[in-house]
Amino acid sequence: MFKKFYLSKKEVTNTVAAMALLFALTSVICYFVYLFGDDLTAWQWVRFLGVNLLLVAVFGIYLYCADIEILHSAKKLYAICLIMVFGLAVYVIIDKWVSPYAVPYAFIPLTCGLIFSRKSGFISSLIIVMSMFFGQAFSEIVTTSYIPLFVGVCSSILSSYMLSNQNKRINYIGVAVVLAVLTCLSNLMLTLAVDEEASLLFVVVYSLLSGLVSVALFMLVVPVLDSIFNFVTDFRLAELTATDAPLMKRMFEEAPGTFNHCLTVANYTEACASAIGANTYLARAAAYYHDIGKLKNPQYYSENQTDGHNPHDEITPELSTSLIKKHVSNGLLIAKEYRLPDMFGVFIKEHHGTMPIQFFYSKAQKYTDGTLDDTGFRYDGPTPSNKISAILMICDASEAALRALSVDDRMKAEQIVGNIINDRLKYHQFDNCDITMKELNIIKETIVTVYVGISHKRIVYPNQKKNDESKAE
Repeated sequence: MFKKFYLSKKEVTNTVAAMALLFALTSVICYFVYLFGDDLTAWQWVRFLGVNLLLVAVFGIYLYCADIEILHSAKKLYAICLIMVFGLAVYVIIDKWVSPYAVPYAFIPLTCGLIFSRKSGFISSLIIVMSMFFGQAFSEIVTTSYIPLFVGVCSSILSSYMLSNQNKRINYIGVAVVLAVLTCLSNLMLTLAVDEEASLLFVVVYSLLSGLVSVALFMLVVPVLDSIFNFVTDFRLAELTATDAPLMKRMFEEAPGTFNHCLTVANYTEACASAIGANTYLARAAAYYHDIGKLKNPQYYSENQTDGHNPHDEITPELSTSLIKKHVSNGLLIAKEYRLPDMFGVFIKEHHGTMPIQFFYSKAQKYTDGTLDDTGFRYDGPTPSNKISAILMICDASEAALRALSVDDRMKAEQIVGNIINDRLKYHQFDNCDITMKELNIIKETIVTVYVGISHKRIVYPNQKKNDESKAE
């Protein structure tokens, strides 16, 4: 998806408000834990608030330069601030009343890294670690103030980049163990350098506990954030792509043809996403839910017409086009009803782009003298804005065409999929997303490979042949 490198007035207002809230809450937490009761001079207040303001400003500037998508979404912006504030509260409480060696510094980078990006996970953790450091420094806790600065930064870097390919909850047990060991080593190095009186046994025990608590908090908080903010995490996608998910069960019962079409398209989209390095979880989920609008009047779609009756034979092509197009707007309503993540609405709107509904357009041409404009027979769009939408558009059309034509030759299948891609290039469907011609060629080859695998012929076993012959007699 192309990034907007500017902020609207509303986005600027939201950013300033969120940063102001983050500044106020982090300052209050650090003051009450580290400075409450101290007789601060006016100059000390200026320095304390100035440092926190500088940290928040750096955070906002970094997001604008490196991860501006967060600033485009008020939901993401306030969510990351909430995670930071909650993390800081946990950190300082454990630091003050348990042990500075037990602070779960990896919690913020793990959580923000999974929900947003590894870049935002690192910077959000670094800002909180620095806020703790300066809070302790102003309270003259000289020795232990180096712990969040050193161990916290190390944990931020390591945990941010340990998220790669960790799509299953069970894998985070390994992450917890690795973080615990690395935190232990960092704390031991720091203790030997600046705090010779500390008990090494306690340092080891608390350090190991730190890594484990980080992952435990992460596992508890992520589902809550998924529920509150409706985020698209790999964990949420795994739940949505289970065939016993409520909307999947409803589709199986009310529109079984569409259900099976979506499952097949999901196989194509997941393989294509894997081939070009896109998110396979998101690709499969997009395919599962892209046609949920067909739950309204499923009999108007060919895959659900099992009795041989086609209601489109009794109405005009214009009315048929209107009814077919409605599965997009109906899909958006159903997605909202079932509280699907906002990204699913993007896939529902974009998977047909602004392509004409060729069957009814050709049917209408037969009743028209001269040339007929296809504007009234096109989907309303918009065109795909990201690679997953582009993959879904191609796979959706390819699955329908290959199934309808019952192709049994690889070269013929390549020709059909190639024509589908060329048609969409002709209608400028990929102008709004950053997919390349090389990737389109990979997608074509992947679809054909998957199709050949699905449609391969099975050998006839001897017993099966005898049974078939006896039935014929």
